[in-house]
Amino acid sequence: HFLKYQKGMTLIQASHLKFKQKNWLKQILSDNKDKPGIFRLWHTLDDTRCENLLTSSLPGTTKNLIEFIKPSVELAKTSIKIGELPFIQQIQLGIFLIGSTYIKETPEKNLDTNTMLLIEPKITKTIKTLETKIKEACKTTDGEIAYKCSHEIYDLISQKFTEEDRENFTEDKILDSEIEEMGVE
Repeated sequence: HFLKYQKGMTLIQASHLKFKQKNWLKQILSDNKDKPGIFRLWHTLDDTRCENLLTSSLPGTTKNLIEFIKPSVELAKTSIKIGELPFIQQIQLGIFLIGSTYIKETPEKNLDTNTMLLIEPKITKTIKTLETKIKEACKTTDGEIAYKCSHEIYDLISQKFTEEDRENFTEDKILDSEIEEMGVE
């Protein structure tokens, strides 16, 4: 399993290098100043989009990506069960589970369904209403579509949730490390 995990990690990075469009990254970072948390939504949509593009162009990569993703999904499930997965991360997880086409093509078909059942009901309900928009963003080859969808999703989420929920959208040090990993200053 370790080798598949290692290959999966490498493939995810390769998908980002091949398919990520840096101009949208720079724009979303600027937008994040006025819409705290939009970076996280866009990042989830765009990473999922890149991974979907990789697995559709190279179907043999699916099993290794699953091996890499599986521990993260399992950890998220455990964190949800003990009440420690933050609101924004539950939204990100829901977006990934709906938008990721490659996890639906594996023998472990319940990876996404069983996890969605654990997410807070108000988040699940909202994510389900956004399903078409999430899939549009995650299945496109055009980074601009993912960018525009992130704004539409952010705006709807901002309307649906309370002020307290929206406070969880504010960024923390994780954002800085995510940006640093992408090589953006």
